[in-house]
Amino acid sequence: MRGSSKNLTFKANISSSKYISILSKGPEYPHPINSTPTPQVLNVTLLCSPGNTSNPVLKSYDGSQAVVEWSVPAGCPLQEDKGDDNDKGDGGKGHEDEDTTSTGSGIGWFFLVLVLAFAAYFGLGAYYNYSTYGARGADLLP
Repeated sequence: MRGSSKNLTFKANISSSKYISILSKGPEYPHPINSTPTPQVLNVTLLCSPGNTSNPVLKSYDGSQAVVEWSVPAGCPLQEDKGDDNDKGDGGKGHEDEDTTSTGSGIGWFFLVLVLAFAAYFGLGAYYNYSTYGARGADLLP
């Protein structure tokens, strides 16, 4: 399955409900009832959950769009320390050159997107094999 960065959309909301939404558009598959081409979409929402991680939950699938929600710390925005230097207990000297927050790395984001792409590939491939060939069990794997 060929992929393109044009098929990925990222959206972040950090105001009231904190989340990152990743929308991946896949190829068209024939509808099981009337065989019309139906575009497939995977919408993964990473909800802010500092400290604990839950398993991904499939919220809905309407024949063309799968909605998955996942509570993970990666869905939380990075925050700067807004306290003044006197609150640090160092006599007001402050260490401006210290890096106190971890921002992640570009390679980490690459592997996150890669894992999500593989999950979408196997999920949509299994659905295709199930709906087209009536496959069951290990035959579902693309």
